[in-house]
This record gives sequence, structure tokens and C-alpha cells, in this order.
Amino acid sequence: MSMKVHFNTVKMLRRIFDPSRCTDVCIPYEPQKPNPHKYSGLRGVHFENNIDVDAAKAASIVHKNAAFYTEEQAFERCTPEEQGIESSYIARFIEEISLDRSLNLHEITILRGGKIIFESSFGAYLLNVPHVCYSLSKSITATAIGMLIDEGMLTPEESITDIFKDELTPIQISTHKKIKVRHLLNMTSGVVFNEAGSITETDWVRGFFDSLVLTPPGKTFHYNSMNSYILSAILKKITGVGLMEYLTPRLWEPLGVKNVFWELSPSGIEKGGWGLYIIPEDLAKIGQLYLQGGIWNGKQLISREWIEAATSKKVTAPQGFGDFNYGYHIWVGRQQHCYLFNGMFGQNMICFPDTDMIIIENAGNNEMFQQSDFFRLVKKYFGKNFRPGAAQPFHSRETEQLRIAKENLRYYKMGRSKLPVEKCCRAIDGLKCVTEQAQASTAGLLPLIIQVLQNNYTTGIHKFSFHYNTDGEEPVLYWEVEECGQTKVVPIGFEKPEYTTINFNGERYLAGIHGRFTRVSVLNYLEVDEECAENDVYDALELRISYIEMANSRTIRFIFTNDGSVFVRFNEYPDSNFILLNLEYFTLERMKGKGKLTEQFANKVYNDVFKARIRAALDLDIKYKIESKMLDE
Repeated sequence: MSMKVHFNTVKMLRRIFDPSRCTDVCIPYEPQKPNPHKYSGLRGVHFENNIDVDAAKAASIVHKNAAFYTEEQAFERCTPEEQGIESSYIARFIEEISLDRSLNLHEITILRGGKIIFESSFGAYLLNVPHVCYSLSKSITATAIGMLIDEGMLTPEESITDIFKDELTPIQISTHKKIKVRHLLNMTSGVVFNEAGSITETDWVRGFFDSLVLTPPGKTFHYNSMNSYILSAILKKITGVGLMEYLTPRLWEPLGVKNVFWELSPSGIEKGGWGLYIIPEDLAKIGQLYLQGGIWNGKQLISREWIEAATSKKVTAPQGFGDFNYGYHIWVGRQQHCYLFNGMFGQNMICFPDTDMIIIENAGNNEMFQQSDFFRLVKKYFGKNFRPGAAQPFHSRETEQLRIAKENLRYYKMGRSKLPVEKCCRAIDGLKCVTEQAQASTAGLLPLIIQVLQNNYTTGIHKFSFHYNTDGEEPVLYWEVEECGQTKVVPIGFEKPEYTTINFNGERYLAGIHGRFTRVSVLNYLEVDEECAENDVYDALELRISYIEMANSRTIRFIFTNDGSVFVRFNEYPDSNFILLNLEYFTLERMKGKGKLTEQFANKVYNDVFKARIRAALDLDIKYKIESKMLDE
């Protein structure tokens, strides 16, 4: 890794932990995402700052478990019974998975026999909005490479230095000449330049070839998203077009995929290893294409030979990567015939060829690889002992049980208000608060992990106010925030989420906001039962801001004290535990066997420098002073 990357990494860390540096950036930020109002099926969204008056006055999005699909090639929906599975069996799976506190689910879609037998979103999330895939994108990049190989334009044995020879120096060619395309596909290139370079470097191809080759190519599995980026760059080098343009006539159009987007590197190349946004049903089409041996509507889109190669074991992955080995950018079951498209925070598509099933999950949990309880529960219900039966007739009682299980997901991870909503809204109407505390960007609307991964930083909230609008068809509580030199107006829903777009440096994020009023202990600000004595509790407003396209969410709790101040507790999911687990891996696990002094140094850096600072950065309590109350109580 170059000195420039090291320098920018330190700069990024100082920017996160030092409030005075919250406007520093390592590399310039350029907005990329489409505006959320372009997504098909969205209605009633309060657009940023309520600029769109009609949208602001419209009724909120009706929370739907079924998606809006306008595509010609939508999957047929059917009952689980039609595919030989009892609805109650699916209901038990959904109930158990929703009760698991370690998971933070957004959406689940289940298919059998090429038909959707169950689909549901959780909380504020929406099935018809493209969701970030993170490393699941790698499997789609590999699909494009497979098509390129099918067309005779590339071979797995081709040296990558031959492809980029007109851009490389003699030294770069000498150090990287043994790396072949298949080494990129099976994560054995041995190159050190990794994901950290993406947020500190602008030319990722140059960074890759400037970097050390730590182990001989083909020898050691080392998961590195920059391998995938180089595959994306190879495709553009050979064809002259990027992944999206290449895949449009070959994959997107034949499958009827319209709501799809891929982030670009600073060089204008699709990121390859991450950055893909897609709706679950469209992702399922790719999974079904693989189960059908590459055939879609009678046409061979990708060869059966490539699918068999990509979904078979090419290298043994360490046990830390869960119950899967690695193929060509696709994870392969160690003990069961299945394969997995996987992205961090719980973006997963598991394909079971033997039972013709696909299970898709979007989530936002503390999961780097396939190690969450989601996989345990999928194995429990749909593992190698699962035997679907023959088609069964419709059963109203079974179907009703499944419907109730879906309905309960509306309040997933949030719950209902324990205090009268209207009375509480009127009590805080007109409340204006300001803080004198120095604070970093983590005390704001946008979760820190989103800021870091997208290089899109904010300055934190210094002022806010509440306004209770009763002029519309339904009263709405608005939270008005000053952040990044802009006023952001956030509608809060109680019985159902309210939706808005929030603008950060020109990038608009679709957010669903669910609120509830509750009571917390004076001593520790933890939620208490209603029977607690009045003088032992404070009233509190708890918000969950779900960034619908992203894996990350923000929770904010306002604690209204009796001394003219409001304590605001900021948390985000995935939380500090995710960062600490991965930091421990990179600073400690990789130092094992490097010498006692090296291990001691890594432990000290982890425990004394990062651990407390990370928890302090992601889990904040900020005191705001009540500046005024504009309206009568």
C-alpha cells in the first residue's frame, strides 16, 4: 500500500474522531445515486425540505408487503402449498427470524419452482426500491466476465498485465505478471491493495498495480474487493463500455430488470466488488437464471459450463467465512449443495439446486461474511433435511397464519408508542433546541458507516426544532434540523412510517421515519414500564430512520429532562460492534505469527487507541439546551 493511501487513511480517521476536522475530505465527493422519486411505484414521499408541495401534502406511503412491479417479466406469485410447502412452515420461519435480536432484517423473498411463495419487507423498508448489495455485486461482475469468456473475448488463464500492458511500467509488469484472470475470480491474486484504498485513492487500477503481491498468485485465499474492481476494469478495457452498458442487452433487458444502478469509481468504472443497487425480485431473476443453467425464456444468456465452473469449489476458504468455500466470486456450500451470492451487513441470495429454491435477504446487521443467525435458521428450515412435498390445496387457516406473521413485521424493531401520541406531539410543538458541544459528523442524520463507505461526510446537528402540522388530512410531526448549512425537514410517522428524501452534499437518500413516545429512567435513560413512579422517569421520543436504499439505519432518542435541556442519544445499525470486530481481525488476527512485539503493538493500538474512540463516535449522547418554545404548551 502506497504512502499516499496510508496518509489519507490517517486523515480519514482524524476526520471521524476530531470534531474540528469534520469538513476535511480525502478525495472529492460526487453524487451518484438516482433521485429516489424516479423509482417506480413510490407515492406520497415528502421530498427534501418539502419543496414538492403536492408530495408534502399527499398521504403517506401505504405500507405494503407486496411490491409495485411494472416489468413484463415479473415472477408469478403463488401460495407455498402450490409448491409443496405449508404456509405455517414459512410462518414459523418468519416468526423465528424476526424474533432474533441479532438480526436487523429489511426484506425477505422466497421462491420455489420459479415462483414467489413469500415476500415481505420489515419495518419501514420497501420491496420496490433498489437496495444496496455491497459484495453481492461481485457475483454479478463474475456473471459479466463469464459472458465475456463465452464470447471468446477473454480466458481465465490470461495474464492481467497483458490486458493492461499499455498502461503499466516495466516494474508493475514484473511484479504482477503471474496474476491471471482466474486468480482475481477466486481471490488468490495475493495483491495487498484492498478496500481501504477505495476511500483514500482516486486511481484504483494504478493503486492495484503499485501495490505489493504478498503471496504467490493462486496459492492463498485472500478476500479483496479490488480483485473484483480490476475485473470490472478489464471488461471496460476489452469492450470499451462499463458493466452496466455491457449487461443491458445481455442480462438486464432479457430479464426485464429496470430498477438497477451501479456506483462508479473516481475513474468512471463500475466498482465491481460493490456498489450495485437492485430490488429483490430482479436479483431473484439472476438466481433463477443460474438454477436454469443460463436459459431464460428459451434463450441461453450465459453458458451452463460457466455456471458450473463459477458455482463449484475453486479454493478452500478459512472457517471464519462460515459454512462456504469459494468458486468464481460465488460462495459454495461446504456440506450442502447450494451456492451463495453474499454482501456484508446481510445482503444474501442462497440458491438450492436440489429443491429449486431461492432465498433472498436484505438486512443491516453486524455481519461481514456469512456468519449470522440468518444462515443458521435457513439451514434449520431449508437445509439438506428439507423435503418439499407435492402440491397441496389452498388452506385458509394456514394462509391466515402467514398473513398475520407478515402484518406483525410493520412494527419490526420499533414497537408502538407507550404514551398518547397527539398529546405528546402538541407538548413539543414549537420546541427549539441548540447545543454548545463540539461534535463530529456522527451526531447527525446520516450514519457514520454510510459516510465513510460513500465518502459523503456531514457536520452533525447543532440546532433542531419540532413542528406539529394539523392542516393536512392527517396530522404530522416534523423534525426540522440544521446540518451541513442546510435545513432538513423530517416527517415522523407513528402508526406507520413517513417517507422523505434527505439531501447530503447533493446526494438524496430515501428515508422512512418511524417514531414512538415512551418513558426512560432518570438514572440510566433506559426504557421503563408505565407503573414506575412519575418522578423517576423522563418522557422520551424515539426515532428510527431507515435509509431504504442502504443497509444502515439511525436511531435517535430525545430525552426531555426537567432542567431546560434535551439529551439526544445517537446510535446506528450496523453499530460499533461491526467496526470493532473487523478492526480486531485486521489489527490482531493478521498480526498473529508476525512476532510477539508486533502482536503486542497491535493489541495496544486496538485497545488503547481505537476501541473507545469508535464506541464514542458511533454511540453519542449530546446535550441540547431548550432555546425557546415558540408556541404555548
